[in-house]
Amino acid sequence: MQYHGWRIGERFQWETTGQVRVCPIGTDAYSSSLVVGAVTNIVAEFDLPLEVGAATSPAQQKIGSLLAESSADGVIDCRRSFNNLNESRTRNTDLQAAMIIMVDGTQYCLYNPKSNIAGDEPPEWGWTENDGAILLR
Repeated sequence: MQYHGWRIGERFQWETTGQVRVCPIGTDAYSSSLVVGAVTNIVAEFDLPLEVGAATSPAQQKIGSLLAESSADGVIDCRRSFNNLNESRTRNTDLQAAMIIMVDGTQYCLYNPKSNIAGDEPPEWGWTENDGAILLR
């Protein structure tokens, strides 16, 4: 059974949507527009078949809720956030784009359980996995 690029038991295939969405959570509109512009330039430079834009308000609300579910005391559990996002993508078509999620760096820190492994740096400014999601602080 296929849901717009998501197959049960496989990673999310954001490439099938052809969309990249910038989703600001607690950041200003100017910062969001800078990221949209920068990503648009990169996509154009490489002549990629992608449409870049801002996430819809409902998508921003859903992502904000997902981050709240996977954070405590201003610390976002990156892995848990992406697992929650991928679970939600099976039911919400407005989340089935590549997501660049921007959070206020003065309000949030990032946590990755893998960073307890020797030689693995804790995430400071961003986190990504191969599921079409980037979390920027």
